[in-house]
Amino acid sequence: MSCTYKYPTGYKIKKAFWTKNPAKGKEPPDLQRLQYLGDKQQNCTIRLNHVTQKDSHMYYFRFITNKSDGKWVGHPGVSLNVTGDFHE
Repeated sequence: MSCTYKYPTGYKIKKAFWTKNPAKGKEPPDLQRLQYLGDKQQNCTIRLNHVTQKDSHMYYFRFITNKSDGKWVGHPGVSLNVTGDFHE
């Protein structure tokens, strides 16, 4: 999935990752299974291999900067709907 993002001048990205089902007041988990192909500048592209119906979720890009007020989650997110299991 291709993705780009922007953030205010003067901030530096410390961590960038994708998550799902973020709960208010809780730190969203980093989804290790997603292969993050982006960088820490403006690219947040990911790849998810061997997709199954269990991967059907809303996914959100999340990044944390060097400033205490610099944490963002991309809303509304990206919906992935898998209608069948695929095998190689």
